[in-house]
Amino acid sequence: MNNNVLRKGINRRTRAQQFEDLKKYLKAEIDNKRYIKQLENENEGCTV
Repeated sequence: MNNNVLRKGINRRTRAQQFEDLKKYLKAEIDNKRYIKQLENENEGCTV
């Protein structure tokens, strides 16, 4: 209970919501890295 009071502060999102946000963020990061790797592989033979 005491822990809950301390956590409220400015950010009222629950820990579960924060965890979901983190999962979405990490998934997006992984997808971005995958996409970049895919582009690098596609452009391997190309020279500018």
